[in-house]
Amino acid sequence: MPEFSKKKLPLSKLEIAVTMTQEEVQAFERDALAVFQKEVSAEGFRRGHVPADAVKERVGKEQLLAKTVELAIQSAYKTVLKEDNLNVLGQPEITLGKAEEGKPLQFHIRVSLLSEVTLPNYKKIASLVEKKEAELTEEEIGRTLQWLKESRKKEDGTLPELTDEFARSLGSFENAEKLKESVKEGLRLEKQAQERNRLRQEIVEKIAKEAKVEVPEVLVQQEQDAMLEQTKSGVKHMMQMEFAEYLQSIKKTEEQMRESLATQALSRIKQFLVLNEIAKQEEITPTPEEVEAESQKVLRQFPDRKTAEQQFDPTELKVYSEGVVRNEKTLQFLEELAQ
Repeated sequence: MPEFSKKKLPLSKLEIAVTMTQEEVQAFERDALAVFQKEVSAEGFRRGHVPADAVKERVGKEQLLAKTVELAIQSAYKTVLKEDNLNVLGQPEITLGKAEEGKPLQFHIRVSLLSEVTLPNYKKIASLVEKKEAELTEEEIGRTLQWLKESRKKEDGTLPELTDEFARSLGSFENAEKLKESVKEGLRLEKQAQERNRLRQEIVEKIAKEAKVEVPEVLVQQEQDAMLEQTKSGVKHMMQMEFAEYLQSIKKTEEQMRESLATQALSRIKQFLVLNEIAKQEEITPTPEEVEAESQKVLRQFPDRKTAEQQFDPTELKVYSEGVVRNEKTLQFLEELAQ
């Protein structure tokens, strides 16, 4: 059994020093030979039946040693993950000591871990956040009706009157009164959605502010990359500009733009980790039916099934959908605690 020595590092990283004896390394050398035996061919022997000495000669010491070390590292990594039940993010960083044939082997594995989150009294915090009525004014209704009239401006530049005929020209409205009712209902629902989002955001921000969590650097970097891609897409579709042109207009490089997103990315990830921990503590889990419904919702965003399948691996889609549903149910749980 290899010797493991672990050291916690800042930003939720863990460094594992591994030492393997000469005998343990030799066992992996035999495994490496077995791998090459399946690939190497030699005159007078069928593939897979070439003697070990002939395989060593064909492959060479350096290539055999490299494969031996690779297998040894893979085995050690799997062992430490299983024994310590580590929640690892991303790929490990490997630092190899001097590797020599027939000698003990030493290397370091550095991994980023999913942070431990110490939550405050999140139920109390949520209960103290005040709900607000989604108030709708006649002025707001009037502005929307005015916008509708402007969208149907006459050729001479005048605006149409708010008549029954005008209402029917916009869709299945019997008269002007029904149009007003529809506008009012639409605005009311929009206001309610805005208030729900505001309430949820305030609750999560206040809980995250008091939570103790060391955010893994790798997650912040991933979020920065995702936010940068969203910015690029928004510039292209909303502003009708190439991203390089946009960067010139704001006098920033792409890396400067990415760095400017760091604080927001850190906040997002912290809130994500907090919600994830609340879901765990409250045993909030999505049902198979909810996951399937969310998956279908995602797939409907694509023009056809083939395009959707190219974009999403079925397993990845399921994991993504589970996350979306769990997040929504956790937010609903917190929202219901508010006054």
